[in-house]
Amino acid sequence: MVNNCEQILKALLEHLAVSIYVKDTAGRFICVSNTKAQNSGTSPEQMIGKNDFDFMQPEQAQRSWDDDLNVLETQACIDGKKEKLTYDGEEKWKQVTKCPWYDEAGNLMGVVGISSDITKDVMLKNHLIQMVSSASHDLRSPMKSMMAILQLIIRGRFGYLDESVKVELAEVLKNINKQSLAISDYLSKSSLLIDENDVPTKSKHDLRLDIINPILEELAPLIEQNKIRIDMSMGSIPVDQIPVVEANKGWLSIVYRNLITNTIKYGGESSTIAFGYEDRGDHYRLNVYNSGPPVKEERRDKLFELYEGDGSGLGLNSSRELIRKLGGDMWYEESLDHHPNFIFTLPKEKDQK
Repeated sequence: MVNNCEQILKALLEHLAVSIYVKDTAGRFICVSNTKAQNSGTSPEQMIGKNDFDFMQPEQAQRSWDDDLNVLETQACIDGKKEKLTYDGEEKWKQVTKCPWYDEAGNLMGVVGISSDITKDVMLKNHLIQMVSSASHDLRSPMKSMMAILQLIIRGRFGYLDESVKVELAEVLKNINKQSLAISDYLSKSSLLIDENDVPTKSKHDLRLDIINPILEELAPLIEQNKIRIDMSMGSIPVDQIPVVEANKGWLSIVYRNLITNTIKYGGESSTIAFGYEDRGDHYRLNVYNSGPPVKEERRDKLFELYEGDGSGLGLNSSRELIRKLGGDMWYEESLDHHPNFIFTLPKEKDQK
């Protein structure tokens, strides 16, 4: 039976198209599959007794060693972790599982690892996500134009309209806006599918001009319909100070759109929406406040859970997940005057601190 096991292991190491390796507690390879060696540009014999720092870029080797240490210290497996690695200038995605291994006496001896190449799957998923995002953007743009023109027509910009016609056009405007918000939900869903290690490029943005104002313009029909007052004082920021943040514009716009739509829906007619901004050194603290009734105590623990229901769970859940992928966090607090206040943070880049 022992010989059979050895033969099976030998066959797996020689022929299986996944990387298999065994390390001791110091991170040195004591057993390596042919695929692992080929990916490292060498032979199994040349890897024995060496470690990841001999074959990988320093930052990648450090991440691998950190994972090894985590397995050794906790004696728990890392199951199916996705990693982006670089081989000879080419980016590849791996799915890695690592577990502790023991001798017959139960002594911890090291780490067993298996990794498979999932580059094609990741590229296909990202391509599909990009298609959904592009299609959603292409659909929303003409809708925004139609909404703007309808608003001007309803206001009498192009001549007198009978009141009954205004009512009908207002209903059309309402339905177009509803579809636009539904498309925004698809944007949120597609963004959540992006791997946390592949976050879109960040850049600096004026929070007022680049993010909030365009969304308020887009949501103007809802804001007017519900007689919402917008407070743009942005907390205690002086008028001459530009509130700059560094983040992905698309994702941050999704977050603000979800939060503002949610506050319009639940804040109630004639309520006030306000936006806060604080520079706290190593991060920004942002918030969206409304003067409506506070969230009931029994709902607060489940506020960010994903549920379809009336749609509010989807928006809040996706908003928090996007902020977390950007390195921050989001939560709910009742304001000092007992109104809803959604707070989130964004980390600064090192050169901004």
